[in-house]
Amino acid sequence: MVADGFCERKVKVPENLGWFEGHFPNFPVVPAVVQVQWVMDAARELLGKAVVLERIEALKFKEPLRPGQVFRLRVELSASRDLLEFRLWEEGHLFSSGRCLLGASGRYRG
Repeated sequence: MVADGFCERKVKVPENLGWFEGHFPNFPVVPAVVQVQWVMDAARELLGKAVVLERIEALKFKEPLRPGQVFRLRVELSASRDLLEFRLWEEGHLFSSGRCLLGASGRYRG
């Protein structure tokens, strides 16, 4: 669901996500970089344009996300549309949360 100022979706972690290989043998978990990418994908959908991640603040990973796990992802934008807060959770479980500062699209990052 996309509404004014937020995006929320229900997600199922793919059983065969390529990132599981080597992360970790006998206990596959979704890497942090993948979770942040899902957040940025939701932000792009919400804004209707490419987003540039300037900085991540207050990033917390509370519980591991595993293959086949179903969770909710919510991204909320500030009124200025340059700060977003996110969380990945399911009833009674917070997997990750944080705050991201967005930069101007297309800005050179050398």
